[in-house]
Amino acid sequence: KEHPLDRELAAEHYRALKEDDPDGDVQRKLLRYIPERAANTVRFETALANTDVPLSFLWGMRDPVSGAAIAGELRTRMPGADLVEYADAGHCPHIEIPDRVAADILQRTAI
Repeated sequence: KEHPLDRELAAEHYRALKEDDPDGDVQRKLLRYIPERAANTVRFETALANTDVPLSFLWGMRDPVSGAAIAGELRTRMPGADLVEYADAGHCPHIEIPDRVAADILQRTAI
């Protein structure tokens, strides 16, 4: 891997999420979007496809779950969307290549 996720950095992020969680159940809370996404798929996809808001996706192509396959879906379903493909990043480009991601966000949000 060119940009491996450092185990200590990952642990630090997880500790930061848990720090203010009185239930100590941050993992379940973070993953509750999965059934919500399934229940509202048509609603979410319709909103994205029909918005007048410019869309930008910064995508880690090495993500084994939602990398290249989902990027292909985005290109097909939303050809007008801005899609930045990071060929050398996985699921967490903002952690793996933070300087590039920050620059791309700033470029797209500058007034």
